[in-house]
Amino acid sequence: MLRTALGLSAALGRPFVIKEVRAKRKKPGLQAQHLTAVSVMKRLTGAETKGDYLGSTELFFSPSRPASGEVEVDTGTAASATLIVQPLLIASFSGGPLMLRVRGGTDVPLSPTADYVSEVELPILSEFGVSSKFSVLRRGYYPSGGGLVDFSVSRWSPLPIREPIRGKEVRVRGTSRCSSLPPSVASRQAESARRALAEALGVEADISVEVDREGLGSSITLVAAIGEVLLGSDSLGARGLPAEEVGRGAAARLIEEVKSGASVDSHMADVLVPFLGIAGGEYTIPQLSDHVKSNAYVVEAFLGGEVKAEQETSPTGQKTWRLSYPGMRRRRARPSVHWLVGRLVSRLGVGDPRRRCHRAFKKGFGIAREGRVGSS
Repeated sequence: MLRTALGLSAALGRPFVIKEVRAKRKKPGLQAQHLTAVSVMKRLTGAETKGDYLGSTELFFSPSRPASGEVEVDTGTAASATLIVQPLLIASFSGGPLMLRVRGGTDVPLSPTADYVSEVELPILSEFGVSSKFSVLRRGYYPSGGGLVDFSVSRWSPLPIREPIRGKEVRVRGTSRCSSLPPSVASRQAESARRALAEALGVEADISVEVDREGLGSSITLVAAIGEVLLGSDSLGARGLPAEEVGRGAAARLIEEVKSGASVDSHMADVLVPFLGIAGGEYTIPQLSDHVKSNAYVVEAFLGGEVKAEQETSPTGQKTWRLSYPGMRRRRARPSVHWLVGRLVSRLGVGDPRRRCHRAFKKGFGIAREGRVGSS
């Protein structure tokens, strides 16, 4: 929710307040990974912020210009580099080009692996006009981190999100990796995944094995192509967890995604919501998760209207949900006035594009529910 709010705030030039952040969690308030994302967006947009400190349960964010420029950040932990790029992708609607070098985790819990981002997420977004590059210079695993990623994105010219055409043939590829571990770890992950996929889907998966000496850990990422539909899954190694279990875990999740009949997997289901808000369109998801609901709420807070979710039966006979939204143009939603002026001035190369329309920053408000966000 926070990363979506940061991205939409930067894209639309609208401030927001989010209250009771993680209020019901064991560790309430903003954590290191959240603060890194806030710091990056603050530097790219010249934003005014309040409450951006560890443990804060309330954040005010008010950008002063469209996001642009270069930022280098060291998380100092295994904080996910793949999640830090999310608000930049959304912000590219009005900003750009944006360039980020981040040191942190590339393959860590509770976030997509770097291979998932490069093989699934960014290719899907490119179909809707997002032009980006993502390069892993060094892998970083939990808990030591130490990964290094270069990311860049150009200004986004939105294309409506459409339902991809689902084919009949399932093709699966993937990459099994390990660092500073016996090469057999990556091989065993790959072989167990191949066997599980062959038994469940009758496919021969093309899974490559990659071994290096930087970092310490392992991961496997799988990708299924079904016509135009692209689905992904991943799994991480852990101390005491057999490599075979890692491979079977990734395979089991991909099998579930394929059999759901949805047009995107469970991770892309919520990632696409803010892009749906700006560009409009529709797509089907395997389940209406809390992450999807939260991102839909943020879109509605910034743009108004309703992100519709209608249950239907997929081509595989499973229950799925169809998300739809008209987008900014059909709703006649527009970025803040100072944003349009700032973009024009920056294109002409005169004046100071950082000048803000103060009136636009007086209306930020928050809704006193956990993780709720308000926008002016």
